[in-house]
Amino acid sequence: MRRLHRLLVRAAWLMASSSPLGRVHAQAPGTSSGEAVATTLALTPANPRPGQPFHLRYRGTLSKGQPRTLVVRARFRTVNSYDDPRYAPAERLGRLRRERDGSYSGRIQLPDSVPYAALAIATEDGTRVDDNGARAWPLLTGDSTGAPTFRARVLHANDYLGRNFPRAFAEMHAAVAVAPDSVWGWYLLDFYGQVQYGQRYLDSVRTDRLARLATLEQRHGAAAGGLEAYAFQMVARFVRDTSRMAVWEHRFLGGPPTFSYQREMQADALVQRLRRDPAKALDSLEAYWATMGVPERGVALSGVRLAIRAADATRLARWEARYTGGLPLHRATVAGMLAGDSAFRGVGVERLEELRRLAPDQLIGAPRLAETRAEHQRRALRHDRALAETLAGAQLALGDTSRALSLFDSVALASTDTSLFARIAKIAYARGDTAREVRWLARRAAMPLARDTMAPAHALAPGAWAQLVRDQRAALYALARQGAINARPVGPLTALDGEGRHVTLAADSTMVLVYWSAGCPYSRALLPRLAALGGATRTLGGRLVLVADGAQTDAHVELLRSAKLSEVTALYDADRSIARALSAWAVPKIYVLDRQGILRFLPGDPADVPLALASLEGTLAASPRAQESERR
Repeated sequence: MRRLHRLLVRAAWLMASSSPLGRVHAQAPGTSSGEAVATTLALTPANPRPGQPFHLRYRGTLSKGQPRTLVVRARFRTVNSYDDPRYAPAERLGRLRRERDGSYSGRIQLPDSVPYAALAIATEDGTRVDDNGARAWPLLTGDSTGAPTFRARVLHANDYLGRNFPRAFAEMHAAVAVAPDSVWGWYLLDFYGQVQYGQRYLDSVRTDRLARLATLEQRHGAAAGGLEAYAFQMVARFVRDTSRMAVWEHRFLGGPPTFSYQREMQADALVQRLRRDPAKALDSLEAYWATMGVPERGVALSGVRLAIRAADATRLARWEARYTGGLPLHRATVAGMLAGDSAFRGVGVERLEELRRLAPDQLIGAPRLAETRAEHQRRALRHDRALAETLAGAQLALGDTSRALSLFDSVALASTDTSLFARIAKIAYARGDTAREVRWLARRAAMPLARDTMAPAHALAPGAWAQLVRDQRAALYALARQGAINARPVGPLTALDGEGRHVTLAADSTMVLVYWSAGCPYSRALLPRLAALGGATRTLGGRLVLVADGAQTDAHVELLRSAKLSEVTALYDADRSIARALSAWAVPKIYVLDRQGILRFLPGDPADVPLALASLEGTLAASPRAQESERR
């Protein structure tokens, strides 16, 4: 159930819905409605049979410059997965060649085992990618009549995880209409319904599901096991039929392993029973592995953890080989686990050093579906920095503080993690490295303070450190009033209003912009405070604008209504162009922009309302209109 819980936590990402199959028209990403470029992708046949070649024709934004060839990328879904599909690697499916009419076409073929794929088009060098406005183009395999198969529909819905739960719910409605006798289909329908509408949805279908469960049990309950047993168990759980749920849970955990999640759950139950004796648990897990028939990476990871706990180097090597398969990213996971264990820390450090010698893009593998070459390289560098931070922690545990601080410095220079700055300062203090301690404390305070103006923490009298923090905060307020915190110009900002129209944020007044997400608990906690912020902003002569991450949903409207923000300008960043312009990689964030389009406040902390108001006050006081009024 832990995976289900993780998925429910992720259930806030509600983006624009996908386009229909066959022929698709979409506005090109990054264009306004007045300059829309028609993007067309056509499949013939629209729903090829598994393994059947099909013809693909594309015309869109990548046609600019008329490259000779383009590449078709695909994200395959072969089984139901609770992993966010946006983070799955993409495969290179084929190549399209330019035709005389400016379009691109080619003959493509899916592997026989793949019933569903999400497609994107990229240039050969990967510098540009068209992923249909972050929606991708769905390809569902069909049956002999050309209609999408049940399995393809289920995987199509599954591919919306983390992106668009309303569309996933609609797709599952279509799937159960094709196969009403599939208990797995009814489970997924109710799962997406619960995520989208909450307990009131489950209450509304309870009577129907209890009757349907009885019918489906009579039809194929005696032979149901594995995937079907899990689906019976979960539907019973949804409708609060505890006796039926217990029966099916016993059958699911006790039956022969037939699918991935069942194997992981059975292995986890086995490990939990023997958690006090890792050596005996390893023996039992080896016996279970022999009965599975299909290698399972999640089970192998349990074996790695047990071997580390048992300090059994021989069996660790065997389980590590099963888990990593030689893939550098999985090797990095094991290396980090070894570096965190006292018995294997030296080995972990050697592995991490070896992995850091790889080129960063070798470490993370192929690009994701919508990832450009530059984005792929940035992600590789983030992984490399994470390895360096893990390695630094291991070196510190081994007593090599000089090497650890050197690594921490290299990571922190490209980071905004204030807890990391504090950690470096603490290590430097323990070593008596006052210069490094003061430098990173100043960076943590997000202030351009000279080293000689700050006393080291260990040299302060009791209570003086708290006073220094208060002094730094006062100085930070002074900088905010000067509009000097990360000030920089930004281009025109365009978003969608509640009616789906494109709106450009005009620089007709100084603006406080709050970037938030309906699925973020910190954003939801901030919303009730924004009514007061809006009043203070209007009093000072500015205006408050709320920009939500993603397309508008019922959740956004309900949250704004309950926070009494119905009168505030609310916009929606469906293509995340504003997030890119403002570097809003976390939510919530509060920004202050002046009348010239200069960003006057980009906070180090996620949402510092008092600092934003101080920045707004200073920005308005420095505006030409305010100065003119003062002269009069």
